[in-house]
Amino acid sequence: MEEGAILDGNPQMTLGAPVIELVESSSRPGKGSALDRRSTRRRIYTAIIGLLFAMAWITQAAKSHKEHEALDFVVSDAEGYWVYLPSLVLDGNLNFTRQIYWHAAVHPIGAGEFPETPYGMRNHWPAGIALTLAPAFLLAHGIALALHPFTASPLLAPNGYSLIYQTPCLCVVMLFGWLTLVAADDVMERHFKLPGAVIAAAVVVYALGSSWAYYIFREPFMSHGIGAAWIMFTIWLADRIASEANDGRIGLWHWPLLCFTLSMGIICRPTNISAAIIALWPLIVTVRAGLLRPALLRLPLMILAAFPLAVQCIILRILSPRNAISGAHASGYAADQAFHWFRPALVQTLFSSNHGLFFWSPVLLLAVWGYARQLRKKSQPRDGLVISLVLTFALLWYVNSSWFAWFFGKSFGARSFVDLSGVFIIGLGLGLDALRLSSPGRRRGVIVGLGLGLLVNWTLLALFITSRIPRQAPLWGAGKVYDHADDATPLLPGPTGL
Repeated sequence: MEEGAILDGNPQMTLGAPVIELVESSSRPGKGSALDRRSTRRRIYTAIIGLLFAMAWITQAAKSHKEHEALDFVVSDAEGYWVYLPSLVLDGNLNFTRQIYWHAAVHPIGAGEFPETPYGMRNHWPAGIALTLAPAFLLAHGIALALHPFTASPLLAPNGYSLIYQTPCLCVVMLFGWLTLVAADDVMERHFKLPGAVIAAAVVVYALGSSWAYYIFREPFMSHGIGAAWIMFTIWLADRIASEANDGRIGLWHWPLLCFTLSMGIICRPTNISAAIIALWPLIVTVRAGLLRPALLRLPLMILAAFPLAVQCIILRILSPRNAISGAHASGYAADQAFHWFRPALVQTLFSSNHGLFFWSPVLLLAVWGYARQLRKKSQPRDGLVISLVLTFALLWYVNSSWFAWFFGKSFGARSFVDLSGVFIIGLGLGLDALRLSSPGRRRGVIVGLGLGLLVNWTLLALFITSRIPRQAPLWGAGKVYDHADDATPLLPGPTGL
């Protein structure tokens, strides 16, 4: 069906504030919808990111006021992702001890998270977030060193944690969030030829109806928002490479960039290795097009572009003595904190009230339907991109379900799936596009369901932020769950002379 197709009437989708038309109005025949223009859609995405940026400051300021602490975005697991930067830049090492003890004077940090050894503190979080934020952090460090002697303001203190560091890094997270939405938009337009209104609706539904927004504005220095961006960039590049191969061309930089984005995604969150399936699809297309030999000429550049993996391996080598002394595996987890490959909690990870994917974000069920409809089409060959995205989700689903703490601790919703944001956005686009061919009654039913899904997500978000619901347990019923902070005695404030 062509992009300007008109179905029965002019159904609309109401998503809180935004109103997205699923089809072009019949009162304007021959004219394209404003949403068919990329610039219009990108303004919508900019507005979403602007809202999340404002919410980041408002909610963190409210928490700081309530806890009588300094305004600080380096909280929860973000401590482990962030500490690489101040420890390396300010101390010239990866000991972590001075930085962690200093930050413990700002807000309590669980001692169990950073056990101290003769070689320094253990840190089992990967370095992808630090590597992503490094340019902004280094720029901020230069500004702090230049301005602090003249102002003596704590906001400009060159200590690696003051707001002069966190503010530009927060802006990087917001930029990556915007680029995630724009890249997903581009794939839906170029590869799937979806109408602009459907594309905009898919992006808005995901941004407002999933856990992604929470990890952009509430815990921005966790791995999920930035990890989702790197995986979305991988999807975008895979689509470009496959398209060029089908045209008989091999670009110079796309393959090396694909290696770089995939490597960054993996060192943000190791389970993102499942996205290697996405990279396999353009390779198959390239081989079938008889272009493997010219593609291999890019191999030296591809190896160099995968340097983030080498950086992570070096860090693991440096930290390995600490893991051995603390009685943990090389991963930094204890022996009983392992994968149970033959007993995966497949159903619970999707439907449990204890952070089940579809329980907390019901709108994502439409993405499943969208992929199912696309795979069932018999009028055209199977789409390799669709197959690779579905297989990537299936593999991550199995891996997440096999983890001993399949609910992933004190998280908002199923945070272990947020890195596949691009997969869900594209699935929503396919679902909304298929909806255009459905009966008016079904369309209305799905639109009402999406509205209720958005309401569920934001109700849970408000209750979660205000601590009105359990953060690491089923919403109802009883049951013991693993709490990695059960034995986390707050660190005593240590030396503060940074």
